[in-house]
Amino acid sequence: MRPETGGFLPALHLADFASAIDYNVGIGARDEPSKGPNEYDIGLTVSLTKKMFTGPGDPTIDVLSLLGVTSLAPSSYFFNNDTGIYLSTINLTINSSAPIIFMSCEPSPLNPPGIRGWYSTLNTSKFDAQFKFMNDSTPISPLTFTFTLGESIKQGSIISCSVSSASPAVGDSVVISGSITPSRSGVTVTISIKSDGSWASLATVISSADGSFSYSWTPTLVNSYQLRASWTGDDTYNGAISDTVSITVKKIASSVSCTTSSSTITNGDTITVTGSISPAVSGKTVTLTYVKPDGTTKVTRTVTTSSDGSFSDSYKPDVIGAWSVTASWEGDTTHEGASSSSKSVTVNPVPSFFETPFGMATIGGAVLAAIIIITILVLKRKIIQ
Repeated sequence: MRPETGGFLPALHLADFASAIDYNVGIGARDEPSKGPNEYDIGLTVSLTKKMFTGPGDPTIDVLSLLGVTSLAPSSYFFNNDTGIYLSTINLTINSSAPIIFMSCEPSPLNPPGIRGWYSTLNTSKFDAQFKFMNDSTPISPLTFTFTLGESIKQGSIISCSVSSASPAVGDSVVISGSITPSRSGVTVTISIKSDGSWASLATVISSADGSFSYSWTPTLVNSYQLRASWTGDDTYNGAISDTVSITVKKIASSVSCTTSSSTITNGDTITVTGSISPAVSGKTVTLTYVKPDGTTKVTRTVTTSSDGSFSDSYKPDVIGAWSVTASWEGDTTHEGASSSSKSVTVNPVPSFFETPFGMATIGGAVLAAIIIITILVLKRKIIQ
């Protein structure tokens, strides 16, 4: 012990804190020449790391026990004659990731009004306390500080959310993905959806090692939706909710084909129109619009698609000339409507008897017979002469 330091030890000492598990508490007390002989900087520091205390009760730091002394007194070398205050102090610092809550101290109370005792500015994660002798040189004993730890102070986190397409069609696959920062592996991420004013859970997924996640969603209805991702947090990080992502699900595009059995028919004959809707839809109404040769008069007929989306109609045009036919459908709750290109059909008049193959054959045979008869008559006349 050095008398000029008032009982403070000149070297650094370490001691185990009795209620700590696998941790050491460092206690230091030293004097250093600063400006000249007999001028010293003297301090005592006790450092506690997070999660040191695992048992029940409130941790108590017994400064005298840790130093192995029964009392401490200020040094006369550190007495300020101008203020009448001893400059010798004992400094205590507690660092923790959990909130530090002051419970009691000896001597008490904390922050006494201008007399010797413990002084501190309360802070949740770093607790600095200082024992000041002020103007009282009486040896101090006991010298303790008791605190407790609240729930751990969690750090903030961020979660992102994005979609592979902002305007998919019904039946398309939409990949919803994102990540948690700092990365959290194996935690549950909830993907929520809103379409009618209230949020509902769409799916839950587990984050991968880098904190990323993804989910493949196939919308079945035409609508506008909002999506977001969230997680509830863990022992270290608070949960988070992502920004909202908007998508609009549109109808499936469709097409309809139209083919005629012939491009030319005779008046009185029947034309067959066939086609199909793609992608195939069953039991849907297809409208066939036949336009007469005058270009304005229309004949509308409807047919129903079969299981493969195909349709067929037979119609007998009643006017000679150039007709056209078009197939169309209005669509449904998940498909856009469509119209086919126009197909032309020419209706020719019924030919006269002599324009028919039989008529032409009859005329040809009559002409040939006449030629033969005339030839025979001419030959007979020559023989008689």
